[in-house]
Amino acid sequence: MSAASLPYSRPAPTRITCVDNRTNRRAKSYEVSKNEIKIASYKTTTISALSDGVRAFIAPVDGEIALFETGRAYIIKNYTLSHKFGRECIFLNPNSKKFQTASFELPEEAERSAKYLLNPPTALLSGEEQDLFTRGGFISLKGEIEKLQVPRMTRVGDGEVPIRDLSLRCGQVVVEVSLWRDEALVELSLGDHIEISCLRASLKPSPKLNSSSYSAVEKTVAEPVEVELTFIGVLEGDGGATVLLSDAYEEYTVLAAPALDIAADDLPIKLTLTHRNKTVQSIEPLGEMFEGMFEEV
Repeated sequence: MSAASLPYSRPAPTRITCVDNRTNRRAKSYEVSKNEIKIASYKTTTISALSDGVRAFIAPVDGEIALFETGRAYIIKNYTLSHKFGRECIFLNPNSKKFQTASFELPEEAERSAKYLLNPPTALLSGEEQDLFTRGGFISLKGEIEKLQVPRMTRVGDGEVPIRDLSLRCGQVVVEVSLWRDEALVELSLGDHIEISCLRASLKPSPKLNSSSYSAVEKTVAEPVEVELTFIGVLEGDGGATVLLSDAYEEYTVLAAPALDIAADDLPIKLTLTHRNKTVQSIEPLGEMFEGMFEEV
């Protein structure tokens, strides 16, 4: 077996530059009490992104102190090179030696490749793409939580970890997402608008997206959405608001619309409106009877 195919090897002395460092604080263990999952302990790891001008490496170490200083060049000897995690990882041991040396210029592509090991590129998509589950790479999505399961523990290679399944409404489609480990324990509720970064697609047993160790879940403000709907009901709400009932029995609130005069006898009526989380911002009636009567709110 060649040295390149071994999970660990002891290569020749190498000159490298530290491109960047990143410190991660992730859950190490979990505890379950009264059906509630909590993080019992954390592990802090600092990862250096390194480059020799051609190849990119990571050098992880426990704690908050990096093995290498950003922007410095080194010659390292007697280190261990691991391919165990699908990336080339440099580990220093008691016999390793780390010499500082003169800095050298990295090609732009080499520097970018090293940085991607810490913060990989992720494409913000709409969720409606035909190749959503086959395009490869990391993707990010924004949407509204339409279904939300409670977190549960599941067994993986390194023990039991939390997982939480949710359905994310992205425009006209609903995408199934599984949040793993720390991201599974983020406080979320039905109807929340969120953005999830660095998702990975899987096709079996059914198409869905999974969070990764790079993922972050952030709550966002709902984006305005333009829709064309048929309304079958109208209700005068509090404070002069008008509530419109669609033929799917969903309620859309017009907070202030003195010129919007829809009577029951006018129904059903088809309208094009822009709303944010079902609060109407503007409305464009279809037909002559309301032309010019509605002012944007």
